[in-house]
Amino acid sequence: MKTGTQRFRRSVVSRAAITALWGTAAMLAAQETLAQQTSLERVEITGSAIRRVDAETALPVVVIQRADIERSGATSVVDLMQRLPSIQGSTGESASVGGETFGFSGISVHDLGESRTLVLLNGHRMAIFGGQTLTGFAAGFDLNALPIAAIERVEVLTDGASALYGSDAVAGVVNFITKRGTTDGQVSVGYSAPRGGAKETRFSVTKGLGDLDKDGWNVLASYAHDERTKLDSVKRDFASTGKVLFSNGGKNYRFQQFSASPIPANVADDNGNLVSPWLITHGSCPAKTFHVVDGSDNFCGFDFVGELEIFPVRKRDAGFLSATVNLGAHQAYADLLVSQSKQTSRIAPVPGSISIPTTSPLFSQYLAPVGITQDTVAFYRLYDLGKRTSSDKADFMDFVAGIKGTVFSNWDYDAFYTHSQSKAASSISGYPGALAISKLRKSGLLNPFVLAGEQTPAAQAAIAAVNYNGYWNGGKSTLDTFNLRGSTELTKLPAGPLAMAAGINYNREKFQSAPSLFAQGLLADPVAGTLCDPSGANPALPCDQRFGDAAATVPYSADRKNYGVFAELQIPVIKDLEVTLSARHQGGLPLEAVADGADPRFGGHGLPRPDGAAGRGRSAALRRHERQVHVFRGHGRGGRRTRCDVPPGQPAVRRGRRRQPAAQARDVAPGHHRLPRRAGAVAVGRCGLLVGRGQGRVRHAAGAVGVPGSHGLSRFVDQGDGRRHGRDLPRVQLRQPEPGQVLLVGYRLRHQRAFQDAHRRPGREVQRNLHAA
Repeated sequence: MKTGTQRFRRSVVSRAAITALWGTAAMLAAQETLAQQTSLERVEITGSAIRRVDAETALPVVVIQRADIERSGATSVVDLMQRLPSIQGSTGESASVGGETFGFSGISVHDLGESRTLVLLNGHRMAIFGGQTLTGFAAGFDLNALPIAAIERVEVLTDGASALYGSDAVAGVVNFITKRGTTDGQVSVGYSAPRGGAKETRFSVTKGLGDLDKDGWNVLASYAHDERTKLDSVKRDFASTGKVLFSNGGKNYRFQQFSASPIPANVADDNGNLVSPWLITHGSCPAKTFHVVDGSDNFCGFDFVGELEIFPVRKRDAGFLSATVNLGAHQAYADLLVSQSKQTSRIAPVPGSISIPTTSPLFSQYLAPVGITQDTVAFYRLYDLGKRTSSDKADFMDFVAGIKGTVFSNWDYDAFYTHSQSKAASSISGYPGALAISKLRKSGLLNPFVLAGEQTPAAQAAIAAVNYNGYWNGGKSTLDTFNLRGSTELTKLPAGPLAMAAGINYNREKFQSAPSLFAQGLLADPVAGTLCDPSGANPALPCDQRFGDAAATVPYSADRKNYGVFAELQIPVIKDLEVTLSARHQGGLPLEAVADGADPRFGGHGLPRPDGAAGRGRSAALRRHERQVHVFRGHGRGGRRTRCDVPPGQPAVRRGRRRQPAAQARDVAPGHHRLPRRAGAVAVGRCGLLVGRGQGRVRHAAGAVGVPGSHGLSRFVDQGDGRRHGRDLPRVQLRQPEPGQVLLVGYRLRHQRAFQDAHRRPGREVQRNLHAA
């Protein structure tokens, strides 16, 4: 693996920088002139739109060649990217177990988030994942869509890049370059069999036809297929149980991960404490649980860890087709990528709560003998229904057609159109309706206080009859974009050529969620598909929702158009020192709060000496706007509904003032979040939403590179300092709240498990989905 552009001499580095990167700055002396390299072809480097000869730049670009990929042993793009030290905080495949992720696997540079890391294919952007949520989870590109067999090279820019690429490249850019122009053929077959599961089979074939130099055309086709079996958590000692015993400093410790909804059920006693009737009666907890004492709570915790899968069952197929035709001084090209990934994950049986009134026979049999005298709630796991299963499918299509070449004798140009689409869908089983379980309890068939498998035959049949098995949720994301860019040398200066690049892009993004009627809470009988009466006028048709869920899922959609204009100037200051200036103007985003912005960048680098040493540095003020879906969300952090009485047009919170739960002006969230300096936050109604100007990041960095020619080893170091603002603010508002309207703010979970924040309208329940473990 090489850094910078040290190996670009072997092949052209992609059409790549659609609208390339933010600021760079550095200085370092070097010897020798580049006049000796005039025979080398000028290429583009990810992070810059200026074509140049093979030379180190101020940008920290890591280049992974095809030989590096094969030596790494990586079996997929996901596996390859997780091996890079700069890739941190990404969503992996194992995260799909236990959460509604639709099988998403993303990429995050320096743990700044997948929505802040731009992923390119041959230099053009692609549609973000169709399973993204309003909270921002999965608002990035799904790496499962890319076949590793078709990848020739990967360029990873580990610094902010929005001055040229756009506002979603604050963290960095990852550019995947596919094979092109070759007539070689290759067939690859692989198999791996780890202990206990996760066995993989892989097959790929690639073949090219036509020589560009001789025939004037080339067509390349590639197909890849891989499958993997599941790996249960019990097959690995470190993941077999949620009860971990360890020692430190001569003391013994115990760490426990559990759920308070076991089988048999726990209940709340007259004082509100959580207790286990089984534990009180038998003196110990049953299998798959362990004893938990937490203050006045004394119950059996369910060991859900042993019910999980480390890796789910997965199957992926991908096909890539490219065509290139020489047209004299121009070259026409077209690429098509089609892929599909499927996976099936299973987790512990569904938990939930069941009301137990004093009039129930269950109360007199199980609760009264342990001292409970009031109506209570049983926290139960419906183990006899079987594990919860999610079958996720993600389809991806990306098409690009363009023409590039040279015009006006010295202008290199590239114009192309892209249509990209991502669809995600999830089907579930092992989930009943909440009303159906309530009816079972009232009928006397369901007994939450017996062990698994001890329900009566009639109860077993009734439980199986309420199991929902079908489509649950999904979404579709599309992107259409047109790009035109060009670069040239303006004039010759004593220290070298004065070069510039400029370009424009126009994007249209769409997203449409597609929750099922069951997910929306619009069915009276989910299994039969009977519609309910949301008005409540017909008591015989009440609306049911999934057992264990706090609220239904609200469908939503978003559509936005935007454009960007960028310019980049490369100035040779002295013989071995260059300075780069670049800026971008972006407009057309919805709502004035984030509509327009200019993003400057300044940078420089010392040209490499004969020993390969060079220095670099950069400085940039980076701006990020939200994805098109998230600008329509009601945003908040915290966990309660709040009212406020801020006069319209007045600052909601003074800069630096802590927002305490008792404070009047708390329309963002209770707690101890500070208002960033450049928030631009004002109250727009009696209980207004804050309007932020998007997130920003100021970045300063410097580095050095050394490449001993005889060893081919690239050594590099980069030191940077970054500051981000605007993180905790809502970005925009969709509409002005009505006077006295209640704003819901909710916790944003670490693993983003189906959390949904929204506005709470009068007469409507809180919009929140929170899945228990």
